[in-house]
Amino acid sequence: MKFLMILFYFIFILSLSARKIKVPVEYPTIQSAINASADNDTITVQPGTYFENIHFDGKGILVTSFYYLTQDTTYISQTIINGNANNHVVTFTADEDSTSILSGFTITNGFAIKGGGIYCDDSSPKLTNLLICENNISGGSWNYGAGIYLDRSSPILYNVTIKSNTSSGYVRNYGGGIYCYDSSPRLINVRIEDNEVSGGSWNHGGGIKCQTDSNPYLYNVTIENNRAFGGSWNYGGGLHLDDCSAELNNVVVANNSIWGDDNNHGAGIYCYSSSPNINNTTIVNNNVENGALYTTGGLYGGSDSQPSLTNCIVWNNTPVEIYCNNDPIINYSDILCGWAGNGNISIDPLFIDLQNGDYHLSRNSPCIDAGDPNSPFDPDGTIADMGAFYFDQNTLIEESEIKTVGYLISNYPNPFNPQTTISFSVTQNSDFVNLGVYNIKGQKVKTLLNEELQKGKHSIIWKGYDESGEPVSSGVYLYKLNVNGKTEAVKKCLLLK
Repeated sequence: MKFLMILFYFIFILSLSARKIKVPVEYPTIQSAINASADNDTITVQPGTYFENIHFDGKGILVTSFYYLTQDTTYISQTIINGNANNHVVTFTADEDSTSILSGFTITNGFAIKGGGIYCDDSSPKLTNLLICENNISGGSWNYGAGIYLDRSSPILYNVTIKSNTSSGYVRNYGGGIYCYDSSPRLINVRIEDNEVSGGSWNHGGGIKCQTDSNPYLYNVTIENNRAFGGSWNYGGGLHLDDCSAELNNVVVANNSIWGDDNNHGAGIYCYSSSPNINNTTIVNNNVENGALYTTGGLYGGSDSQPSLTNCIVWNNTPVEIYCNNDPIINYSDILCGWAGNGNISIDPLFIDLQNGDYHLSRNSPCIDAGDPNSPFDPDGTIADMGAFYFDQNTLIEESEIKTVGYLISNYPNPFNPQTTISFSVTQNSDFVNLGVYNIKGQKVKTLLNEELQKGKHSIIWKGYDESGEPVSSGVYLYKLNVNGKTEAVKKCLLLK
C-alpha cells in the first residue's frame, strides 16, 4: 500500500510538472518550443504556415494543432509545417517512441533524397490526424519515401492522409507514399493516394514500398490512384512487398497503375519473396498499360511468394487479375477470373458505383454473407461479407421493420441454436395468419404458419430448416407476421452454429 501511494504521488508530481507551451504566443517557432520542452509537455500551435524543418530530439512530447483540442478537422489544413524545399519537414532519429506524438498538421514541401515529409531512423513515434502532401525526393540515384521514410522504425499512423508525394530520379525510386526498410508500421484509418515513383530504371511502390524484414499492419486503409512508371522495371503501383510479411485487413487497393518500357508487374499489389495475409480486401480497377509477359493488374507474386486471401474481392483489373509463381491460397473470395478454393465465386460483386470509386456493396450483392463462416462476424452480427466494406444488414431491417400495434411477437432464445420459439398474439377470432421466415435479402426461407387462428396467444417452433427441409446457415433472419393479408410485424433473429 505504501508503495502504491508513493507511485501515485510520483505520477501526480509529474503531471504537475508537465507544461503547455504555445506557439507562436510564447515561442515564435515550433522548433524553438521543442528545444525548450521536456518529456510530457504539450506544444500547441496556432493556425498558420510555419516555414521550418523540425526534429523531436528524442523527447516524449505532444506537438499538436488546435485540432487535438477541438476535433475540428479544418485546423489540419489551417496549420501547416512547410519544409521550404529544404530537407525533411519532420525528423525522428533519436529513438523516439509512441510518447512522441505529432498530431493535427499538414506536412508539405519537403525535399530530400530520403523522407521528404517525415524521416524516421530507429524511431517509432505516433503520427495522428495528419495530411502529408506534395513532398518530393530526387537528386540521388536511390530516392526513397517521398511522404514517409522508415528505417528500422515502427510508428503508429492513425487518421493520416498521404497524398500527392513524388519520388523521381535516374536509377531507383521507391515508395512514393511510404518506404519501409526493416520496419513494422501500424496503419489504421489511412489513405494513400495520388503518389508516384517515376523516371528511374527501377520504380517500385507508387503508394507503399516495403522490403527486408518489414512487417506492416494495415487496417481500414485505402491505397488508390498511385503510379509507378517510366523505367524498365515498374513494380507495384499501389503496394510493393519485397522479402517481408504483411497483414491487410479491410483494405481497398484501387485504380493504381504502372507502365514503362519492359517489365511492369502488379499494378495493385506486387509481392517478391513475400507472402502477405490479405483479409476482407478489395483489389479493383488496377491497370498495367504495357509490359512483358505475365503483367498483372491485380495481384502479382514472384519468386517464392504465396499470398493468402480470405473474404476478398479481386475484380476488373487489367490485363489479368492474379498471377503468382506459386498458387496463392484463396478462399471465400470473389475473383473475376474464378479460382479454385473453398467458397470462391466469380460473380459481379455489385458495388454501389464501380466507375466512380464507391466499392461498398449494394443490397443485392452476392458477396453479402458469402465470406468464411468461421471468420469473426461482421459488426451487424452476420456472417462475414467479402470485400473491404461489409453491408450493414441492420439498415435493411430498420427500413422494413414495422412497429407492432396490437400484435405482440418475439422469439426465444435469440440468438439461438438449434431452434427458437416464436410467440405472438391474435387480437380477434378468425384472423387469417401467415408467419414466414426470410433471409436478409428478403427471400422467403420457410412458411411456418398459414391458417385461421382464434384470439389469444400462440407459439411455433422454427428449427432452422428451409422449405425443403435443409438446414440454413448461420446469420440474421427475419420473421414476418401477416394478419388478414396485411403485414403487422417484422422482427429479426440470429442463428449461431
